[in-house]
Amino acid sequence: MKITLKLTLILNIFILLLSFCKTFNFFVLIIFVLVLFTILKISFFFSFFFYFKVL
Repeated sequence: MKITLKLTLILNIFILLLSFCKTFNFFVLIIFVLVLFTILKISFFFSFFFYFKVL
């Protein structure tokens, strides 16, 4: 349930970025995507960490 919610959220953000692609600078867009991916990596790391801590 949580995974699908995250995926839909990411998809919505991606669609939003595509819609703003014309107004935003390409460099700024790349930076934003990189920041988003780092946040996702950190969140996945913490979720795995807590999952193994519970077990």
